[in-house]
Amino acid sequence: MYYNQNVKTAEAEKRCAMGFTQQDVSEFVRENDVRFIRLAFCDLFGELKNISILPDQLEKAFKYGIAFDASAVRGFLGVDRSDLFLRPDPSTMSVVPWRSMGGVVIRMICDIYYPDGKPFEGSGRYVLDRIKRRAAGMGYSCNIGAECEFYLFREEEGKMVPLDDGGYFDVFPKDRGENVRREICVTLEQMGLRPERSHHEHGPGQNEVDFRYDGVMETADNIVTFRWVVASVARNNGLTASFEPKPVPGESGNGLHVNISLIKDGVNIFDGDGAMRRDARSFIAGILNRISEICAFTNPKEASYARLGAFEAPRFATWSRGNRSQLIRVPYAYGDSKRIEVRNPDCVVNPYLAFALLGPADAGFHLEGSTSEIADAWLTIDHMDSGWRVVTCEELPGGVTAEDVSLSFTDHSTSDEKTVLLSDWGEPMSKEELQTVGLYEVEGHLVIVGEGRTAKSSDQYGFMVGLGLVGPEYGNPETSFPTLENAAQVFQFFAADGTPLAQSLGQEIDECFMTGSTLKVWFGLPEGIDADTALDK
Repeated sequence: MYYNQNVKTAEAEKRCAMGFTQQDVSEFVRENDVRFIRLAFCDLFGELKNISILPDQLEKAFKYGIAFDASAVRGFLGVDRSDLFLRPDPSTMSVVPWRSMGGVVIRMICDIYYPDGKPFEGSGRYVLDRIKRRAAGMGYSCNIGAECEFYLFREEEGKMVPLDDGGYFDVFPKDRGENVRREICVTLEQMGLRPERSHHEHGPGQNEVDFRYDGVMETADNIVTFRWVVASVARNNGLTASFEPKPVPGESGNGLHVNISLIKDGVNIFDGDGAMRRDARSFIAGILNRISEICAFTNPKEASYARLGAFEAPRFATWSRGNRSQLIRVPYAYGDSKRIEVRNPDCVVNPYLAFALLGPADAGFHLEGSTSEIADAWLTIDHMDSGWRVVTCEELPGGVTAEDVSLSFTDHSTSDEKTVLLSDWGEPMSKEELQTVGLYEVEGHLVIVGEGRTAKSSDQYGFMVGLGLVGPEYGNPETSFPTLENAAQVFQFFAADGTPLAQSLGQEIDECFMTGSTLKVWFGLPEGIDADTALDK
């Protein structure tokens, strides 16, 4: 590397252990030939900014701050009152490896103040710190882990093209980015971050690097550092890195998957077997309840909504255990690793504002005491002959009511609220239609029955309906549905006028059985009865 390895080792170890104090930073500058000190901050949109000062300005920076023109920074102040001051946070000090040639360069992330010493409200760190303190007053602390995706591009005949044609978890030679990822991970370690894994992602030239969870402020700082490191390492290798939500049309977009665990009284509220704790359910409910407003900050670009709804990126405001296509996922994990994963944010977010909005003192717990706002369900929208439709029923397994399943979803591609389940290709159901189909518990599974279509086989008439598995077991519906000896004992069938089908036809159903995820019902049809108009469900 470009600088003394002993400097790197001491810095990284101390940063990971407890962070620096002002005195530590001053001693480090004196003892390690530090030539420049970068004071970094983010604008309202999460764009990294900095100013370099010389070591003899360090004491002034700590005591008074370094003035800058806030009117020139997006989202800050007007030209009529443009003075703001940067005060470095010593705990964020790290060496900048690729700039430490002929003398060490260090960087600290800054808080921002007015000339009178009051915190500047437009600083993302200030906003997040307020939320963090409010959560502490409620008895909660928050740990966050981030999974960051990015594309690597090379220039070819004046155009930027993906670095490779690799796919998920591919290796060299399909994966041409492994050396760059390795350098990124080494550089992150030198700057005090702890990367845990890296790999090729779904898209051509797409990569992911995950680093260890930390406190909410520390992780926000780490994301800012991470994006800077990735862009710098890529450029030093003759490449361009992109965190844009959808840099390659038709391919997987770049997401920022936010893993959140909440600690109260020393206990992770997502830990434990069986039913989820009430405050854990309320926290999920709070995020889902406010997700439309939150998306303005977690998905701030027009391209953000081209990413959502494809390649496992969520489209609807749902949650699930395990299913990666939902907005909030509860991964299968153990002990302290139990958490929720919020999957809609983009990598271009202002992480301070995003984490503030997702924190327990803001979005979460607004629905404290009302767990009926959410249902643990896998509500994947699949195309069938007549689509999915919701039912009203008295009670579902685990005390979840029909109201829970009848939540409104938000279609983030249009920002329109829609009912939970939609008809063919996204048209919302009317209130009347929501009364027409069935939702049943079948051997511990929750099953949605779609509207049927008529069929004929020799002298028998019948109808077939597609079934949707909601929970608690997820996977391929072709293998996950229970086998029923007599489906007619479980499902009820009605004619268009609302009377039982057998009564309307004047005879019993001959046969009812399940094939994969399709329910087939067969019966003899009396003369004069039109099967197409006689059947409802």
